[in-house]
Amino acid sequence: MAEYIQLVGVPKSIPNEVVIPIPSNVPPIVRRIVYGKLQSALKRNTRVVYQDMNETKIALDLAIQMEKATSLLLGRVGMNPEAVVPFIRQYFTTLESMGEMTKAACKKAGIDYKEPKGLAIARKINTEGQAPADDTESVETESAEKSQPAETESKVKEKQTKAAG
Repeated sequence: MAEYIQLVGVPKSIPNEVVIPIPSNVPPIVRRIVYGKLQSALKRNTRVVYQDMNETKIALDLAIQMEKATSLLLGRVGMNPEAVVPFIRQYFTTLESMGEMTKAACKKAGIDYKEPKGLAIARKINTEGQAPADDTESVETESAEKSQPAETESKVKEKQTKAAG
């Protein structure tokens, strides 16, 4: 038999089935959103995150969008992930910066900072033969450079001659 979920605290034993009532006075769209969130909680890779600050909400929204975009791009390029590498490198650099900022904030607040395991693993991979993430330029810069025609060797020599003369 299913038990009603407790709003506060954790029961001594976790039941196999739980009933979560959604009040009938809640608008249908909100009921649908709540139901969707509850379904998502059953997925293996789901985390529940409490967000009190607007900045946390923004960071989570950006992370979710990057997850979707990167997954789609990797799916489209198939066996050639090189098209996505600039985005992933720039994203990793941003995550490293966020980690450093979080570490400093934790120190100032007097709480322990535990570096995310995935960040440490990615840093180790980058230091063992792959290009470091902080060497990459922004994605916009790379695409802008590719769109400009390359100068021929003769034009470069011509410019050098004019500058010297």
